[in-house]
Amino acid sequence: IFVMNAEVGAEGRSSQMSQVRVTSVTGHLMEMDFPPSHKGWNSCNPAELFHAPIKKFVPDDKQQLERQLKEEAVNAQWLVLWLDCDR
Repeated sequence: IFVMNAEVGAEGRSSQMSQVRVTSVTGHLMEMDFPPSHKGWNSCNPAELFHAPIKKFVPDDKQQLERQLKEEAVNAQWLVLWLDCDR
């Protein structure tokens, strides 16, 4: 994970200095899926999927990233996430 720390501000205005921390992340942090009762091809009538509950979760391979973002948020006045900048 790349981390850059910097102080930025307007020249001559030290009272407006800000500490900025930039870190690299990955595309999507969370995933969504149907519960097991609606996951198989023959588990339900396809029309039921329009009203079925959706489970939102952080997959195992992204757990460390979730912890990192939570740690950054605790010490931040602002947390800005720039997501899917390729679109």
